[in-house]
This record gives sequence, structure tokens and C-alpha cells, in this order.
Amino acid sequence: DKVVNVHIASYEDNNELTGMLIHRGAILKTLLDYLPEDCLQTNAKLQAIEQTDEQVTAHFTDGSAWQGDVLVGADGIFSTVREYVNAGVEPNYLGDIVWRGIVPDTEFCVDGNFKVYIRTQGIYANFFDIGFGQTHWGFFIEKDQEPDEVGKGRPNDVSMPTQELSKLPEVARRIIDSTPPEDIKCRFSYDIDILPTLHNGRVILIGDAAHAKSPTRARGMTAGLEDALALSSHLSAGGTVEQMLSAFETERMPIVHEYQRSSREISMKTGRLRKKAA
Repeated sequence: DKVVNVHIASYEDNNELTGMLIHRGAILKTLLDYLPEDCLQTNAKLQAIEQTDEQVTAHFTDGSAWQGDVLVGADGIFSTVREYVNAGVEPNYLGDIVWRGIVPDTEFCVDGNFKVYIRTQGIYANFFDIGFGQTHWGFFIEKDQEPDEVGKGRPNDVSMPTQELSKLPEVARRIIDSTPPEDIKCRFSYDIDILPTLHNGRVILIGDAAHAKSPTRARGMTAGLEDALALSSHLSAGGTVEQMLSAFETERMPIVHEYQRSSREISMKTGRLRKKAA
């Protein structure tokens, strides 16, 4: 009974399903609208996890705790939960910084188009028509991290690099320049190595916590949503917790590992600093 406006861009790619470009805000709003009011609690930082044969307990720094049958770690590439499943996993810097934004556009990138400016002179840019007169853009530059930036989500200086932007055609620059600065997101590009397991006891990882990947194949949120649907299906199928989580892992690991391998392979072929250093 809820409607989400989506823009569908049809393509054939290794027999995969039709591609659907959906504004991330629409996805998040829809998910939040379906949650019961008392289901979501924010501003709580995980401190520790304990589990027995009967239950799992999450302890938070504010002194609160939660108990349940299964704890799902969907806390992103810098996951705290992951440490209880695969200890010592560090994000792998891919060699570049990315700025992203969404802007009104009725002329440059329309009619389901996807425009790419191939990596050259240390830059890369792409533009997606996401429908309803909006374009999503991404702009990448190759850059080593400063010593105090290692392991951080974004660089110390998040301002748009004027010199590198000047390497783009004027029409592409205008799209980026039309974005309000407060609506531009800046991040380092990371992935993680393939994990040997996605669960430990009653703790299971999904999304970027389980398989953060290079953005080259645009499978980040897609893979997380696939995980959630698959996990829901297996938890509804019945059996012991170990049986259900093992079945989920058996189904999903080959898929997400392929996403990770192919995404990193594409990244290394497009001239990132990591390849040059090797």
C-alpha cells in the first residue's frame, strides 16, 4: 500500500535482472515508514556482545542492553559487530576520494542515460539519470592518504578540487557546480578482503559489514538489500539458529564474493594508485 517512485533503466548484463535506479532517500524512507515506532532506537554505541546457546546480548556504552535470538550486524564498512565474527579486518584503501551529489537536470543526463568520463590524468566521473528530472553524479580523484587520515571515512579537506574539476568538459562541470555544497558527500573509497565466514554463533553480518566492495559495479546497497531478503527467508524457514544462518551463508557467500572480486578487479584496471604502487 506504499508507492515509491523509481526509475528503471533496462539493460542486459550476464543474465542479471533489469537494473533499477532508485533514489537512496526513497529506499530509506520506505523502510522507516514500515518500522513500528518502538522498533528503532538511535544514538547507542555498541560496547560488547555476549552469546550463549540460547541467546545473544548486545551491550551499549550508555549502560543499556538488548537480548534476542539473532544479532544482525548491518553497521557498514567500519563495522563493530564484524570483530565478533572475523577479528582484525581493516578497510582496504582503493586509492581515491569520491564526491557525490544529486541535482535537478533536464538536459545533460536524461532518458535513462549513464555517462562516464574514463579515468585519465588522475580523475574519473560518472553521471546517472535517476529519473524525475534528477541526476546522480560521482567524481573521483586519485590521492594518497595523509598519515592521520588512514582508516578514516573521509579526508581532512572535503572541498571540491578545482584543479582536477577543470579536467572535465564544461557541461559536466556545470552539473557538479550546481550542487549546493551542503548536499555533496565526500568519502574515501574502500573495500574489505573476502571474509571466510559471515556468521559466528548467533551473530550474522550483512551488507558492507560483510562484504564492502569497490563502487565500480554499483552493488553496495543492492547487495545489502539482497542479504536482508535472503536472511528473512531463511529465518522464516524454521530450524535451529545455526541451520538457518548456515543456509543463508551458503547461499550468499558465492554471490557477494563474486561482487567483491569483480569490483576490485575493475578498480585495479582503471589506473588507481594502488595498482601503480604495486
